[in-house]
Amino acid sequence: MSLKSDRAGAVRVASLVSGPSSSRFLLRLQTAGIEQVEAETHYRQAVREVAGIVSEGDKASAYFRIAEVQAANGHCGFALITVSKILVDTVKHLPGIGEEVAQRRDLVAFKQYLHLAGRDIRTAIHACGQLAILYPADATAIAELLLARQPRAG
Repeated sequence: MSLKSDRAGAVRVASLVSGPSSSRFLLRLQTAGIEQVEAETHYRQAVREVAGIVSEGDKASAYFRIAEVQAANGHCGFALITVSKILVDTVKHLPGIGEEVAQRRDLVAFKQYLHLAGRDIRTAIHACGQLAILYPADATAIAELLLARQPRAG
């Protein structure tokens, strides 16, 4: 994720979040090398601001964008906490965070992600593909389990 696209995404989230300080703290989330304690403070502030959004769809998009920034900055645990607040369009938002966590090979966070992915069968199936990438020795077994669970025509 480039810095330019990060800033554009943060500005988009800031436009969804009310309040004059929104833009400033979301852009600060983009700062490379942000300290863990400082990052946690900013993440909490961003999540509090998003909680005030009325539309669940807009709120889901804003939470997703914050989680995306958190995961991109290596704070996968924070990203999973944030994405767990998404109540609608989970199939649209959760796989992206799962991809980021899988790319970082954060197995502890990925196992936590699997609990969230289990909310929706489509997200769970997508997570199985990510799981097969993380555990290539078990990819065949994962595929066999998925195929065995497919409804039969007829």
